[in-house]
Amino acid sequence: MQSRRSFVGTIFPILSLVFALCSLGHAAVPNRIASVVPEARRPVQNTVSPRAKSSIDLGAAPGSLKLNGLMLQFNKTAAQRAALDQLMADQQNPSSPRYHQWLTPQQFGAQFGLSADDIAHVTSWLTAQGFTVTGVAKSSTFVTFSGTAAQVQRAFGTTIHSLSLNGESHIANVTDPVLPSAIASVVANISGLNDFRPEAHLRVHQVPANAIRPHFTAPGNTTFHAIAPADFNIIYNVNPLIASNGLSGAGIGGCSNPSVPCGDIAVLGQVDITSYTNDLKAFRTAAGLPAALPDILSFGANPGAPSSACINNPNTTPNCHPALSDLQESLFDIEWAGAIAPSAKILFVTST
Repeated sequence: MQSRRSFVGTIFPILSLVFALCSLGHAAVPNRIASVVPEARRPVQNTVSPRAKSSIDLGAAPGSLKLNGLMLQFNKTAAQRAALDQLMADQQNPSSPRYHQWLTPQQFGAQFGLSADDIAHVTSWLTAQGFTVTGVAKSSTFVTFSGTAAQVQRAFGTTIHSLSLNGESHIANVTDPVLPSAIASVVANISGLNDFRPEAHLRVHQVPANAIRPHFTAPGNTTFHAIAPADFNIIYNVNPLIASNGLSGAGIGGCSNPSVPCGDIAVLGQVDITSYTNDLKAFRTAAGLPAALPDILSFGANPGAPSSACINNPNTTPNCHPALSDLQESLFDIEWAGAIAPSAKILFVTST
């Protein structure tokens, strides 16, 4: 399937595509866009961030503002949704011939993505509006592009505003964008119109000196009490799964190319943890787990590690990204994913 990108000049990739689709038992997805009529437009709803609605509006952002992370995400037809639901059920059903028959991104796109002709319609329209198309998903489920705030206003009929929220500066669209109806009918969402980041669930609090502190436990220490991975395995009866059935997490990711970062479990984050792997080593040593570190993959731009200001004043420093809570939650997720599946290879994927 990977040879689809270079099928010109040879018949073999074409045959491999035909055989792959035949083996899946599905015809190619039908076209859904007959033509693009610029005058007929309709909105893509629910694209205004709730945080934008809670912000102080500082007016329109400069038209020259560069927006590099724009994305059109495509929806599925009712038939595709039903077929996908059935596939996922069959993949988990041991009596089904499709049990654990995983799809490559290209195979997924051949059944559940947008057709190549429709994607061509979308990318041609984006290019005609002055945007630069930066990528098409192998799964045919989204396209990425970049442009300016002025181009967004002209193409999508919405304005990008400068905002202030809790002392932080942000930008965001303040109304839902509108697209030509034919394109809007296949679009589920437009992302990248604001710069609000996902917030870590973990919160760092400054504890007053006279506050009541909880007591945690640790081995060999009568003052502190903590729950370790071994405790978790006893509480949730995980030990029989690991000991009797060998369900330790190893090998489920199918990493076949040692030069490509991969893993059995992927953990997503928005911070660079490279300088903090000693924390991961210490956790696994203390928990009696096999020594292992995750592979680290930066998707797009590397967000970097928290600055000293983010670490020393996590609650008072505005625009502090990555934040200390980003770092702590990413380490926490990696540690405990590896604790529950002690032999799994962890892949940490990070991006801005």
